[in-house]
Amino acid sequence: MKSHTIFGGKVHLYKRDNSRFWQCSSYLAGRNWRTSTKQESLQLAKDFAEDWYLTLRDKGRHGELPTGKSFAQAAKAFEEEYEAITRGRRSPK
Repeated sequence: MKSHTIFGGKVHLYKRDNSRFWQCSSYLAGRNWRTSTKQESLQLAKDFAEDWYLTLRDKGRHGELPTGKSFAQAAKAFEEEYEAITRGRRSPK
């Protein structure tokens, strides 16, 4: 897998072996953010990733990043409510 970093390591660009497009990722506001650049060229992918990161960072500063329960939190809530939802019609297994 090919990879590059920009913004002093804050944004990672990588290209999976089975994909023609570059992906980008960043850790911001306590979670990982990822998206496809939909670019085959590294330079165009870097340009996309810069714009994406700056937009993401700006949204974070203004409190506009999507927030909500994580998958782990939703799974825990489901497990706690499973018996009530099924009313004993399903095996615990």
